[in-house]
Amino acid sequence: MFVYGEFSAERNGKSVTYAKWKCKKCGNLDAKKLNWNQRKYRENKEHRELWKTKRRIRELENKIIVFKKYSGEVPKCACCGESNMKFLTIDHMIGKGIDQRKEGIYGVTLITWLIKNDFPPGFQVLCFNCNCGKNVNHGVCPHKD
Repeated sequence: MFVYGEFSAERNGKSVTYAKWKCKKCGNLDAKKLNWNQRKYRENKEHRELWKTKRRIRELENKIIVFKKYSGEVPKCACCGESNMKFLTIDHMIGKGIDQRKEGIYGVTLITWLIKNDFPPGFQVLCFNCNCGKNVNHGVCPHKD
């Protein structure tokens, strides 16, 4: 018989917390180690909200860095000039975005990937309308028709 929950154990002189299953008879744990942030995230709603806010701020800062790198000091669409950050996206100039999406690189992970790979060429900043229009119009934005 197994019991599910969080359990503390002594390993190499250190106290570690595990989550998952523990055998009622022998006490063996079949679980993963939880770090301090994971425990605080589960236990404390205020800590959870603070962590989410910090993550959102970090993601927005990274997005601004990438947009400035690919479009200049003021982030704007390469096609129509739209500068509202809420509308801007990263576009694969040669249309190979499907390959990266299959690898799980899209959205926030794409922004992080661009920073880690030192801003490789082949990307540009487009507004969402131009990016979708380019997709529907076989690689050419409707503004340029």
